[in-house]
Amino acid sequence: MPDRGVVAFQGRREGRSAFALVNAQWSRALSRAGYRVVDFNRAADPPEFLIHHDFESHFTAFEPPPAGKCIAVRTWDFGPLPPAWTGKINREFHQYWAYSGWIAEQTSCVKPGSVSSAERAPPPISSFASYTATE
Repeated sequence: MPDRGVVAFQGRREGRSAFALVNAQWSRALSRAGYRVVDFNRAADPPEFLIHHDFESHFTAFEPPPAGKCIAVRTWDFGPLPPAWTGKINREFHQYWAYSGWIAEQTSCVKPGSVSSAERAPPPISSFASYTATE
């Protein structure tokens, strides 16, 4: 199987939290599809893709790597995403993913994206609702 690049996760991939379980499942699917999956390490070379799916750390304090495609995954069931999140997503991330189209519609700060196919996330997880964030 060809090497399709590196996908790094900001967020646990081990443990019993819902986020760790989702990240572990994504990691297995990406590995099977030929991606090298790692935990994000600021000291390492920037990955081709960074998936930020982490609610243990403060989202607005996170600094994405200087290169690569950054994907923000924010689950939210309480109406629009907080303005601090949408501003951060718009400035520093290439894509915003919601767990479903319904959640994306409820956030009201996102619209269906027109991200080019070259920027799309790896196939095993691109079936997630992918949107371009707007304020």
